[in-house]
Amino acid sequence: MLVDFFRVYPLILPTTFLGDAASDSVVIYKSLLSSDTFSTLSNGSGKHFSTAYTPLNSRSHLENDDYTINEVGTPCCSKDSSLTMKSEGTLKLRSDVLRYKFVCPKVKWVYDSVTKKSHRQYICDTPCTDSKCGRKIYVYSRSTYGAYPGILRDTPDWVETYKIMTNVEQSINHFKIIFGSPVE
Repeated sequence: MLVDFFRVYPLILPTTFLGDAASDSVVIYKSLLSSDTFSTLSNGSGKHFSTAYTPLNSRSHLENDDYTINEVGTPCCSKDSSLTMKSEGTLKLRSDVLRYKFVCPKVKWVYDSVTKKSHRQYICDTPCTDSKCGRKIYVYSRSTYGAYPGILRDTPDWVETYKIMTNVEQSINHFKIIFGSPVE
């Protein structure tokens, strides 16, 4: 439907997609966030959306063998799943893939007055790593589109934008009723 829409309205160039839980599938995220889907765009980029705001569908089953992932897609401590890893930013790679960095929740940044630099200090009774700066987890947006659709869930930006979702869901419902109803 979006390919047809953008063919008819080539000058409309939105960057953010808002959808309901039915939009939470790898196939949909790949088509929204990859550059191959809309290759006929007038801006030549072939990419319309940089972020996709959709609630995680309970059927998505986010899993990883090395650590647990909470209900909003954030990695948790491998020793205590109630401790959420802290986001330490994102990096856009040359391949146009976002890399999200998460660090152990028991890491603190400590300022050294001698070297005049800050460094990580790992304070844990039951460490899961030998690293002095704690465990780090790197997640790539293309490997888990649902959990990382161009933005981290539960961030202030996510929460503010997601407030619009009720209007979007009502509009989607209207489209379904109008276009899904048999013509009498």
